[in-house]
Amino acid sequence: MKTFFLSSIALFIGTATLLFAQPKLEIVGGDTYDWGIVKTKNPLSGKVQIKNAGNKTLTISDVQAACGCTGTILDNKVLQPNEVATLSVTLNTGSNVGPIMKTVRIKSDDPVTAEKVLNLKANITLPIRLSVPYVVLSNLKVGQLANGETVLENKSGKDLTITSVELVGNGLKTNIKPNTVIKDNATFKIVGSAIADKAGYYSGTIKLKTDDPDYSSVDIIVYGQATEDKSPAFAPQGMK
Repeated sequence: MKTFFLSSIALFIGTATLLFAQPKLEIVGGDTYDWGIVKTKNPLSGKVQIKNAGNKTLTISDVQAACGCTGTILDNKVLQPNEVATLSVTLNTGSNVGPIMKTVRIKSDDPVTAEKVLNLKANITLPIRLSVPYVVLSNLKVGQLANGETVLENKSGKDLTITSVELVGNGLKTNIKPNTVIKDNATFKIVGSAIADKAGYYSGTIKLKTDDPDYSSVDIIVYGQATEDKSPAFAPQGMK
């Protein structure tokens, strides 16, 4: 009788374990990956561990970033109990400055939480930056000089020297010259100028090299839509 009773208990426990066996998706370290304060103009990268904290095989069906600025690569979509996969993430910060947050949705067959949201955070600081990363040649007319401007700001903690200036574009000119020194915590207004030789879209690039190892190059796009000058020609008095 005792043996039968113990066998019944063991059978009950085994059956209950099978009945309640289920996968469980866990983001190791929490649901937020924070790069903290970073000073970079390059895409950020990191690795997040995804664990099956359940007692049944976990299948990850989809990993979806909320925007095109975020990239993801998961090295394993089927995890046995206690197995860990690595999710590689990249975040292209673009011209953003200050706090930034993006999300990644992870879908699986976890019966309790079928979708987990991973938050990606960073606080972007750019010691050397442009007010806008381009120069617009407004009111650009064929055969006439047109100007546009942007402002370069130096908050690197030291003086910044422009070591070289390269102009790519037909007739493109600029006021910033090699060996220009921009003092710390100062700004420099960069003017781009061009004369279009034909109607249509005009584009060029002001390529700057600096003595800052972290920001050794700064590219400024210059563009505009050139039109023919249709102002009336001069006619002497008395002529109709």
